[in-house]
Amino acid sequence: QKLRRKVKLDVEKFTGKEDPNVHLDTFHNAAQMAGCTDAEECLLFFSSLRGRPVEWFNGLPHGRIGTFEKLAEVFRKKYQDNCIKRKKFTYLNTVGQREKESLTQFLTRWRDEVDKVEEMDDKTTMSLLMNAFRSGDLYTEFCRRPPSSYQEAYNTAWEYAEAEVLNKSKREVEEGYTKAKSDKPKKDDQTKGSKPKATYDGSIHQIRDDKKGEQPKRPWTEKWCTYHQSDSHNTADCRNVKAVLKEMALNGELGEGYAAGIKIRKRTPGPSSRKRPGEEKIREG
Repeated sequence: QKLRRKVKLDVEKFTGKEDPNVHLDTFHNAAQMAGCTDAEECLLFFSSLRGRPVEWFNGLPHGRIGTFEKLAEVFRKKYQDNCIKRKKFTYLNTVGQREKESLTQFLTRWRDEVDKVEEMDDKTTMSLLMNAFRSGDLYTEFCRRPPSSYQEAYNTAWEYAEAEVLNKSKREVEEGYTKAKSDKPKKDDQTKGSKPKATYDGSIHQIRDDKKGEQPKRPWTEKWCTYHQSDSHNTADCRNVKAVLKEMALNGELGEGYAAGIKIRKRTPGPSSRKRPGEEKIREG
């Protein structure tokens, strides 16, 4: 049997990997919109197939399929393994808006989850959607003005989602402007802040330098040498040792090098001074 008129349906091709129920519903609705009869649907169904399903269709026994309902039954049985197992509609009770999840993110996730459940009536779907929202402006709006259908509630939610995005963008711009303005230092603050810093730095360095030059304190002792500025011996001991070394050098006991390097200055003693031990021997020599 051939078609008496030319009909073209805008339906995606079935390749054997898709859900047969989805394809049948899509094809049947498109055929009904085009005003096709039952016989025309059976003939046009061939044009919605591609690949291996075309071979299956050509292998159907002639004269045994008289209605589209029968054709759909055979087709569904052939590709039943591809059928998506739908979840119970109560599954959507677990698909609520998460904490800190934006409306845009939630509605996108909700749309995907709804496709996984069995068919529901409009009121059930609307009720599940409204209960899924967290408390806020949108939920308050639904309490004040309850929607009359699921589509109305869904569209209203998307309007609030778009407003939420715009409001967030505006807030970020305002906060960025305020932050940049507050971070900009004033001239007075720069002047006031620089002076104390220089003073403090100078004081700190001065204290550290003073402490660095200090010598560690040693225990008190009665000994002190004025010449060496040391408390390891007395000044008198230092003078006695010096006189002994000179005498040894002049007698050649320390070697010629020591004797050549010593210059003896003759001192005339004053009326109040006393002759030191060994001075007469040095003069006689």
